[in-house]
Amino acid sequence: RTYADNARNDAARALTDAQQAQRAASTTATKANDAWADEVRTWRDGLTELVVEPVELAEVTAVVDLDGFRDLAANAGEHTARTLGREIDALDGRRRGLVATKTELETERDGLERGGAVLQPSVPPWRQPRDSARAGAPLWAVVDVVDPDVDLAGLEAALHAAGVLDLFVAAADETPAVGDTTARTTEPMDGPNLTDVLRVDTEAAVAAGIAPDRVTDVLRAVSLTDTATPVLAVTENGTFAYGPVAGTAATEPARYIGAAARERARQALIADLNAAIDDLVGQLAELDEQRRTLEGRVKLADAERSAAPSGKQVRDARQALDRASDRVDIAQGAADKALEAYQAAEDGVRQAIVALNRASSQYGLSTEERELNRLAANLRTIHRTAGNLAAQVVAVAGAERAAKRSAAVAAERRREADAQAAVSIEAAGNAREDTAAYDQLHRSVGAGAKEAEAALDKVTKQLNTLTTERQELQDELERLSKAHGIAEEALKTSEREAAEAETARDAAGAAFRALADNGLPSDGRIDLGDETLTNVSSILRAARLVNRAVPEEPDANRLASQLLQLDDERHKAQTELAAQAEIGLTQIEGTGEQLPVSRAFATVEGVDMTISELAQRFANDLDRARRELEAKETELFEQTLTGSLRAHLASRLRAAQGLVDGMNDLLATIRTASGGVAVSLRWEVSDQVDDQDTLTKIKNLLLQDHHTDTERSTLFEFLARRIDLVRSDDRAAGSWKDALEQLFDYRRWHRFRLMVRHDRFGDRPVAFGSRNVSLSAGEKSLVLSLPLFAAIASHYMPRDSDGDAPACPRLLLLDEVFPKNDRPNKRQILRLLTDLDLDCVLTSDKDMCDYDTIDGIAIAVIAKDGDASFATRLVWNGTETIPEPPSIEP
Repeated sequence: RTYADNARNDAARALTDAQQAQRAASTTATKANDAWADEVRTWRDGLTELVVEPVELAEVTAVVDLDGFRDLAANAGEHTARTLGREIDALDGRRRGLVATKTELETERDGLERGGAVLQPSVPPWRQPRDSARAGAPLWAVVDVVDPDVDLAGLEAALHAAGVLDLFVAAADETPAVGDTTARTTEPMDGPNLTDVLRVDTEAAVAAGIAPDRVTDVLRAVSLTDTATPVLAVTENGTFAYGPVAGTAATEPARYIGAAARERARQALIADLNAAIDDLVGQLAELDEQRRTLEGRVKLADAERSAAPSGKQVRDARQALDRASDRVDIAQGAADKALEAYQAAEDGVRQAIVALNRASSQYGLSTEERELNRLAANLRTIHRTAGNLAAQVVAVAGAERAAKRSAAVAAERRREADAQAAVSIEAAGNAREDTAAYDQLHRSVGAGAKEAEAALDKVTKQLNTLTTERQELQDELERLSKAHGIAEEALKTSEREAAEAETARDAAGAAFRALADNGLPSDGRIDLGDETLTNVSSILRAARLVNRAVPEEPDANRLASQLLQLDDERHKAQTELAAQAEIGLTQIEGTGEQLPVSRAFATVEGVDMTISELAQRFANDLDRARRELEAKETELFEQTLTGSLRAHLASRLRAAQGLVDGMNDLLATIRTASGGVAVSLRWEVSDQVDDQDTLTKIKNLLLQDHHTDTERSTLFEFLARRIDLVRSDDRAAGSWKDALEQLFDYRRWHRFRLMVRHDRFGDRPVAFGSRNVSLSAGEKSLVLSLPLFAAIASHYMPRDSDGDAPACPRLLLLDEVFPKNDRPNKRQILRLLTDLDLDCVLTSDKDMCDYDTIDGIAIAVIAKDGDASFATRLVWNGTETIPEPPSIEP
């Protein structure tokens, strides 16, 4: 129980600590929410470009909806980008028009300044263009003034108005072409004529293939008077007349008659063109400044969008609070288990007390703790005493068994001693007899015999010692003789093996040197360092380097297989490189018969080289070509990114967004009366792509017409990565055209999100499929049907923004008209189908679609009668249903 009580107290303290940590985490989360809300308000107050709905912002701020705020900021950024993009496009359109006009004016001015362009009078609308190869020239081009100081403005005006100034003077009389006027030979006029003020420009006339006299005849045929006469005549004040026609032309300074007049007119026109060009330059500068301002606003909008509070502290605080709550749950569970264990221990104590009382009553023992402790101590003493007695009993039994074994051994020894004693007694008797005999002999021999006996004993001992040593030396000699023979044989074997090894080493060294000289290290991409292979040591070091690079020693079968493989690869390489190099296979000399080695070689432009040298040459050519290609690619990418590809993608993106916006405008007209359900589409960069943030940035850059160096670099890297993907998979992906079309299919970058509004959700739309969306069956049917109608309608729209819609019925076939929606909702849906201009074929068992939101529909009510059917035809004309005569159909 004490242990359970301690565990319960520990669990309670752990629970208290976890609850305190949870409260601290909750406080931190609240502070993080407040700080985030303050950051959002500060961010909102600092906005200058982004427009955020204050009501929606207040809603997401009040509930600290980080995802909703992110979507709100993203929508505001996209809306601002589209708005500014449209303004930039409008400016660019105006700028392109001004640039085109400026280019035309500069071209005209440059032509005038170079003298290549010639001022020509205006021609009547009925006059057809003249053939440049036709011999002849207009009258104004082959005449000059007699007196340069005379102002012929009125005369030129009269000739122009009378149609004479641009009169075509041919080399000879000819029938006038359709849509032209031609000079013909007539009698000269009496009195003053044009020769008085004009003369023939002989050089110009001859260059045009006209005889000067013919021009003079034309001038003489036009009378020069003070007042117009019935004949063809002109005056110097702008009046002209011929036949019943007379008139006075508005006079301006002469521009065509005479080189001086044409030069003055040319200089005046150049001045006018320069003034117009300067004005256009000023307008272009103003447009550029406006564009820079808009680009600055775009960047500011991007910066404002990027500066939106991320809510990281809120997320971290929420995660910390979740972890603290989890720890509280864990601690609460541990506390509950500890309490259960404590209660179980309490139950055990109570049961033990009951058993104690029962035993006390049965055996007459006290239940006091002190008395029980004394009895327990006495029991332990008795237990120890009994243990000691048991040990002593075991020891006595062991000693008894040992004593019995010792007694048996002693009896055996006693029997042996008795036998030995008998032998000793017998030996003692014999010894006494020998001693007596010896004493008798000793007494008979005397002292000299004793000395001889001692000397003999000594010599005998020395002889025995020498004999033993001789035998040992003889044995050692035999052993050494055998060892010497073995050593001599081993020496001969070693010398023979050394000679063979040296020969093999020299052969291997020569073979290795031959391989090295024939390019083995370079072919195998093995670096031998500075080894010169001039001696055994250098060859050995180089061989060790090769062994480390190629540690596995192939067998003969594998070598043969690799040789066949090498020959196959050589044939393949020869086929691939037939136009660039000749690949051959030859055996290397000097490698010995035991190790035949073949190597591939290449011949390029008559020069032999190793395969590694050929590979290095190709690698150098490839690097050079790659650098040239990268430079050309860079230039091409620059042109493409700033040209047709960017403009095309931007146009498609804007058109697609415009289509989505248009569809949303139509979908916004439908909102149910009961729950206020409405549907909208959100077209955004998909979160399933590899890099959503990068594609979002690329999309915004594509919508811009001008880019900084950093932005251009970002676009270039994006395009290069996409091209590399095509290169790496060009064989599997099919043609380059198909691969590039797939690669730049912006539709793959995006996804549609279906957003739903409901009175329960507030004004902010919620993504369909979210767990927060709970709709009735009718509402869900409505939400799922409207986007499908929009998709069908978009299918019938023009593929290009400036194209025409397909010339076909815009069919929508629908079985059972919205069975789970009431008439007000059906009325709105049918109005949408009418606005989408869809040709609907509908079926229903009850509804006849007689709604005022459609302008007309043919109705056929079918009744069956056996194999026959009866059709009642009606027509809804927008206001009433009109019956038609019935018909019987088989």
